[in-house]
Amino acid sequence: MLNHASFGVMTTEIMDLATSVRAELEEDSLALVDVLALLPRLQHASETCAHVLGLEPGSFALTQNATAGAAALMRSLPVRSVEQLIGSLEAKVRGAVKIAQLSLVSSSTAVAFPVEALTRWFRSRGAAVAIDAAHGPGHVELDPVRWGASAMFGTLHKWFPTPRPVGFIWLATELRDAVRPAEVSLTWDASDLVERFAWPGTYDPTPRLCVGAAMERWVAWRAAGDLDRCAGLAGYASSRLGEVGGVPTSCESMRPPRMRAVVLEGPHPERVRAAMDDAEIRAWTGAGPGGETMLRVATHVYNDESDVDRLCDVVTSLR
Repeated sequence: MLNHASFGVMTTEIMDLATSVRAELEEDSLALVDVLALLPRLQHASETCAHVLGLEPGSFALTQNATAGAAALMRSLPVRSVEQLIGSLEAKVRGAVKIAQLSLVSSSTAVAFPVEALTRWFRSRGAAVAIDAAHGPGHVELDPVRWGASAMFGTLHKWFPTPRPVGFIWLATELRDAVRPAEVSLTWDASDLVERFAWPGTYDPTPRLCVGAAMERWVAWRAAGDLDRCAGLAGYASSRLGEVGGVPTSCESMRPPRMRAVVLEGPHPERVRAAMDDAEIRAWTGAGPGGETMLRVATHVYNDESDVDRLCDVVTSLR
């Protein structure tokens, strides 16, 4: 090995540590792959690195790679003109819209938006529409051409069983030559879209290389009827949570196949989270815009009705 300067080489000791850390995180990813859970460990790692490098810890942060640091500088430092800001505001006041970004499925409230109708409305105002499909792939239909969208992006690791992190970007014909990665790296100006986004600087390509196998597993689940069973289980969750006081966040026609969210009157989100932790249950909970407690359930192939019943027992105990 005479090119250590390109990517470095881990020692076997650190390789074993990395395997151990990954196994630990996968054991309970909802609790451990979370900014609040990771932050103390990342702060410790950052402070240790800064100390060794002789830098002030408060001025230092770890990034994905050097390219991500360069991209952050280039996107953040340029000052936008007052004229540009005023022009944008005037366009909105006149009723015209330049760009609209819509969620396909909202995260905390689990609402499947009517994106085709919304896109049609925004396009009538002259807007290019980008779809945030973070909860889409492997969960709900993706048809940006029929919707009339100009771009779509999202994650693959939420509903396909692939390592994290891996996402995607889709571009309509009129944008394929114009959109470039935020990281200015070796393939930034490639004509081929896959090549253009293939190299965001030094990174771990493992998640991308596992996508094919993950897709095959998902197709097998679908063929076996497992995903339909999960959708039925989500309906069961809606019914049971309603029985214990949960108020649905959307009408039935706007509920995604395998996600449900309800509002819980009374208990604080932290109290709900603590009770679920005590019961060894992992579900998302947080505060809504009015301070109300939101509870979201996502059903997958490893779930059954007993999981929903255990959650409802916890909710009942908090009422």
